[in-house]
Amino acid sequence: MPPKKSKTEQYKPEEAEKIILSYLKDQYRPYAQADIILNLHGKINKTTMTKCLNDLVESGKILCKSFGKFNCYFCKPMDVTDNGQKLSSLQGSNNVDLDTDLSGYEEDLKRLQTQNITLQKGK
Repeated sequence: MPPKKSKTEQYKPEEAEKIILSYLKDQYRPYAQADIILNLHGKINKTTMTKCLNDLVESGKILCKSFGKFNCYFCKPMDVTDNGQKLSSLQGSNNVDLDTDLSGYEEDLKRLQTQNITLQKGK
């Protein structure tokens, strides 16, 4: 007789919703219900998964697209406008820093070139 499988810990619906939401955000790609169950290694059973996915869709935290009997769940698209504005402001400040560094390096280059010329004349 084969050994019995040890039971995996089952999560409550509130905890399961957090796990599902974080998983979908981390992966940032669409998954079917069965794929999510398999990828979470059976930590959440099918009935809890169905209830949690429906609750998350109703609350607007994730999106669902139906293709006949097949439902595909995915997180909302990320808003990149805020990050773009932050990035442009950072680039602006970096450009100022780089310009001051560049002018300093150009002065050093001119000084070293004049030293090189004087040393070559001295030979």
